[in-house]
Amino acid sequence: MSKTLVCIDMANLYYYLEKKGWTVDWAKFKTYLTSLYGEIIFIFYEGIRCAPHFMQKNPGASWSDYHKEVKDKIQYFRKLKEMGFIIETKYTNHIPAPFPKKPKNKCNFDVEITIDALSRIDSFERFILCSGDGDFLRLIDHLNLKQKKTLLIYPKDRTSDKLKHSTTEKSFSLGSIKEIVKEQVIPT
Repeated sequence: MSKTLVCIDMANLYYYLEKKGWTVDWAKFKTYLTSLYGEIIFIFYEGIRCAPHFMQKNPGASWSDYHKEVKDKIQYFRKLKEMGFIIETKYTNHIPAPFPKKPKNKCNFDVEITIDALSRIDSFERFILCSGDGDFLRLIDHLNLKQKKTLLIYPKDRTSDKLKHSTTEKSFSLGSIKEIVKEQVIPT
């Protein structure tokens, strides 16, 4: 029996990390959590920008620029897989909006994370959710009822207070472990 299941909702962490100006070194993250909790299954959920989303963010970009981004993202996922992460991905949804509003781009993994947690419920004792999305409150409540230990690693400025206080173990912010898990930038 695997003791811990970790689900990383990268879409939820992305804007926090972008705002704070740092990135996670996922090998360090994995090593850190494994040192705390032992045997772990890591599932990493992240979207790939659809073409309209890419073009909106990069005016004047070419199709070859878009294909390069997709290729780079796939290579990134390959590296995570080599580190032992299970990868779940899909393309973002580009949702047009009437002028003057800007179109929205969404890539939610709420359903996938919930299904993965529930389908693996007999294989873990502890569930760690890396997200601050309040939509996961029912999942955490359900896991608590099933006698699972639950905790969050959350983006400090983007987390539901109800969710934060619903876990059975003390949750902590991603920023509180920044010095342990951040990617080191090599000066050029």
